[in-house]
Amino acid sequence: MAIAVVLAAGSGTRFGKQSKLLANLWGRHVVEYPIELCKKLGISEINLVVNDEKDFAKFGCKIHKQQNAYGTGAAVRSVVRAAMQEDVLVLLGDCPLVDIDDIKLAFEKLIDHDLVIGGVRENGNHNYGRIMIENGAVKSIEESTVSNTNTEFRNAGWMLCKGGIFYDLLSKIPEINGEYYLTECVRLANEFGFKVAMCECKYDVGINTLQEYRIVSSLVQSKLKERAICNGAIFMDIDSVLLSYDTTIHGQVTIGPYVVFNGKVDVHSDCVIKPFSYVEDCFIGSGSIIGPFAHIRSGTYLESNVTLGAFVEIKDSIMGKGSKSKHLSYIGNVEVKENANIGAGTVFCNYDGKMKHKSIVGKNSFLGANTTYVSPVDIGDDAIIGAGSVITKNVTKGSLAVSRSEQKEYRRKS
Repeated sequence: MAIAVVLAAGSGTRFGKQSKLLANLWGRHVVEYPIELCKKLGISEINLVVNDEKDFAKFGCKIHKQQNAYGTGAAVRSVVRAAMQEDVLVLLGDCPLVDIDDIKLAFEKLIDHDLVIGGVRENGNHNYGRIMIENGAVKSIEESTVSNTNTEFRNAGWMLCKGGIFYDLLSKIPEINGEYYLTECVRLANEFGFKVAMCECKYDVGINTLQEYRIVSSLVQSKLKERAICNGAIFMDIDSVLLSYDTTIHGQVTIGPYVVFNGKVDVHSDCVIKPFSYVEDCFIGSGSIIGPFAHIRSGTYLESNVTLGAFVEIKDSIMGKGSKSKHLSYIGNVEVKENANIGAGTVFCNYDGKMKHKSIVGKNSFLGANTTYVSPVDIGDDAIIGAGSVITKNVTKGSLAVSRSEQKEYRRKS
């Protein structure tokens, strides 16, 4: 059993009035990344140490308000209890790049050790603490300015400790310049004869500046794309595509250049997302073709083999199996049954200025070009709507509906 402590009391004033921990990072707040990591590890008790309770209550964690900024050691000590036997994982709220495999390895190392930290190989350009190693043993974490020839590693920021000893270590952290530093636990563990291990990590970049936010944003995007590729995504121009945290690719999906995914998007096998399409909060069934320049908005559910073409916008709607709208249409609050054809220039007028209204389009129906539907209307199965019609009433099954002015010709005077 283990509990987690996520340190989220940093102010991050460079991000304006909003905390840096609440900044949007591809569809999730920065602080949600370590929280989600803990959930994936099966940790049920996640403690969040914060400055302001109201901003963080929505994340479903135990909230601990830090009364005074006395350092990371004091922040963790506000959570860890003397009689606690559970192992404790400490994560930084502004470090969203911690890899779950690194933490799983840390738990394995904890079987034979008492405390485990993460380390990243030095690149000479950082302000993180250096991990001091002597004869292969992890001895302490020192300031980044300390000259060091005994290690290649810098501190990744996270820590895993056996619960039975953690409270004692935290209680003995000395005050340094008015603060209590969590990193002192490494030195103290050695003094008391406990065994300390290190896991080599790939990333340790935290977010303290807008420049670091840009770096982290790019690295997170790369990880999201790696995950998508493992699930079957084929990127025609990977650098121009943007994924959200909750973009899920199921099987082989071809994604063209300059496609943007936002929010929770599920895309199933054998789909093609053509260039310059924007896709958010929707479900796309297998074999569907989207775009180019399509706008798939929130609340859209596309069954299999649906086609939505150039400059089609759809929102809060269902498209049945095999249905299509290939050109220049707006589909809002509509349930379209299977194998329906929505012609070019079709518009569903779903908003009356106060409320939105739903329309239904029956299976095998054919909606002609440049037609307008004043919702709510019900178009029956196998119905045909003549081009240029404005439909304000229900259309019965199997009928042809035409609603437009009679064409007239006038002889021109010479």
